[in-house]
Amino acid sequence: MGFLFVCEDMRAQFRKITGIVRDVNSGEFLSSASIGITGLQSGATTNANGSFACMMPVDQAALIISYAGYRTDTIRILDGQNHYVIEMTPTVNILQNVEVTTGVSRATSVKETPVPVVVISARTIDRSTENNIIDALAQAAPGFNSVRRAPVYLNHLFMAGI
Repeated sequence: MGFLFVCEDMRAQFRKITGIVRDVNSGEFLSSASIGITGLQSGATTNANGSFACMMPVDQAALIISYAGYRTDTIRILDGQNHYVIEMTPTVNILQNVEVTTGVSRATSVKETPVPVVVISARTIDRSTENNIIDALAQAAPGFNSVRRAPVYLNHLFMAGI
């Protein structure tokens, strides 16, 4: 009997939270969004329909929702409410520079390395007439080639010597 009471007591310390994550403008479900529980290193990931479910301690008050290309949001968990519809706002993150390194454990400055290094600024990529990042890199850097393959028309980036 003691074991049954311990299990029931542990179950009472957690609650199941469910929800749906979608784009605030289009209503499109966001699959693979990360759902984190504040103060813990656990959570959930949304499925293809933007749905998630997670067990969280009753004393935790918030979920942190993140998705690439969207503003990270924190949702306060209310007593008596176990289902949430979370609408995420798109955001633009601008990179200053992209640095590609190979065979080294840390980024090395252009002056320190004997290997030729090409630095491509975000401004160069932004000014490119190409409509995707792979073609823009191939246009901006010597030794890069872009190959488009059918039937799905995915671009592949090849670097000379690698």
